[in-house]
Amino acid sequence: MRLLFSRLGTPHCRNAGARSAADVEQIVDKVHELPEGARIMLMAPLIRGPQGEHERVFEDARRAGYVRVRVDGEIRDLGEEIELDKNKKHTIEVVVDRLIVRTPGRTAAGRTTGSPTRSRPRSSSAAAWS
Repeated sequence: MRLLFSRLGTPHCRNAGARSAADVEQIVDKVHELPEGARIMLMAPLIRGPQGEHERVFEDARRAGYVRVRVDGEIRDLGEEIELDKNKKHTIEVVVDRLIVRTPGRTAAGRTTGSPTRSRPRSSSAAAWS
C-alpha cells in the first residue's frame, strides 16, 4: 500500500480538492483504520473548474484504458454517452483503481479493475464507493 501511494504523485483532499497536508504514512494509516472489506476508489483529477463539454477528456481516458470517471461527484461509466452543460464548470476525475481493504497479513488489496501504468495523472485522491 505504501508503494502504491508513493508512486502516484501528490496526495489531495477529496473534499476540498487542495493538496493534502497528510503524508503517505498518514494516508496509509487512515486506510488501515477502515473496516475489513471497506471499498475505496483511487482517483486522479483531470479537470477542475473549467466550463465545457470536455468530450476529448473522456475520449482520451477511454483510449488510455480507464473504465470509470467521477463527474461533478457522480461515478459514470466511460462506455456510456456523457453529456455536460458547456456553460457550467465541471470537476472530472478518472477512477484509477478500486480497492478492498484487507487486514495486514492477508491479501493487501483486491484489484477489481485493470489500469495502465503509463499516462497516469500526477496527483490522486481516494474515496469510498458502495
